[in-house]
Amino acid sequence: MKKFFLMSLIVVSFLSCSKEEPINFRVYDLDIYSIPINEEATQQEVYASVKVEGFKTEKENGNYKFHILLEADLVTPENKTIQTVAKLDTTGVQSEKFSKYLNLDLSFVLDENYPHGKYQLILRGKDFLSQKESKITQEFNLD
Repeated sequence: MKKFFLMSLIVVSFLSCSKEEPINFRVYDLDIYSIPINEEATQQEVYASVKVEGFKTEKENGNYKFHILLEADLVTPENKTIQTVAKLDTTGVQSEKFSKYLNLDLSFVLDENYPHGKYQLILRGKDFLSQKESKITQEFNLD
């Protein structure tokens, strides 16, 4: 009985050590910058780059695929929230497994109605295959 218990303990210990912990879906490492579009600087294009990891992939016909949605809300210096100023609905298919994370980018244009100042970008991500969501918020200056 002692041998059986000891052997069971070793097997359970081995299985729990070899099991890889799943990474939760998350958006992170948000980088935001803006550049003038025209010489008068009446319009600025805002670029947001983010990393996404922990997304689910499905194998179909020998290929791996993912489906991720990013939506950005903008909070103005007057604390007014503009819903979904940018949206990226992206899928990918390739023959090899995807790396640990993806770099995704989105952009939007702000005209002269948006004064210079401190803004906040709220970026929501959704992994359609796992139905998991993540959000990141970051401030940036519009000069």
